[in-house]
Amino acid sequence: MNGRGVFTLPGSALLVFALLCVACGSPTGGASDSAAIGTWNLQHGSGPEGEIDLVDGFPVTLTFDSNATFGGTAACNGYGGRYEISGERLEFGEFGWTQMGCQNDVQAAEAAFLAALLDVDAIEIVNGELALSGPSTELAFSLTPNAPIGDVTDRTWLLETTVANGVSTAVEGAPATLQLQTNGAFIASTGCRDLVGRYVVFGGEINFNEMRAEGECPASLAAQDSSVIGVLHP
Repeated sequence: MNGRGVFTLPGSALLVFALLCVACGSPTGGASDSAAIGTWNLQHGSGPEGEIDLVDGFPVTLTFDSNATFGGTAACNGYGGRYEISGERLEFGEFGWTQMGCQNDVQAAEAAFLAALLDVDAIEIVNGELALSGPSTELAFSLTPNAPIGDVTDRTWLLETTVANGVSTAVEGAPATLQLQTNGAFIASTGCRDLVGRYVVFGGEINFNEMRAEGECPASLAAQDSSVIGVLHP
């Protein structure tokens, strides 16, 4: 199948990708019978640092996948690791998060949430709502409806054009690509550097909340590299 996709993200820029047919295939991975699998949106909560004051426009999310890994957006930064559920017991391991700067109120919400998450040791799902608790923590989440992104995952997309302020620029250098994996990871290239990281789907949008760049770019591709990274991880 030939395809073409426009990935619109926060800001004035967008990236236009074309599907590489040689990489097309059926989505991998199977459904899990665990009721926790999915992306959850924090509604309210408190922890060792007190109430978590959520900030409009800066959601706090938590995703459990079928590979025993978790991740999400902590209002500003991405976080993740591994988890184990046994009955009502929940254990997080290999916990880590990015360290971008945030505005003060968002940073406060993030710090309070991460402290609460580290205190969690129990999980319960009642009437479709997720409740996490610990010695000093109570967190309440609602399930985020899955966005219809099955047609774009587990395929390789080729970047054709970058668009900024209404001006289109053709891509140069090595092929710039994007692969969204069903496990929440992504692999990409700017045309000169390789990118790896994780994404979450929230409210019908794809948010790239963790990213690492590898390699170096020549001066001639520096603007393109900066544009791609700026759109994926503003």
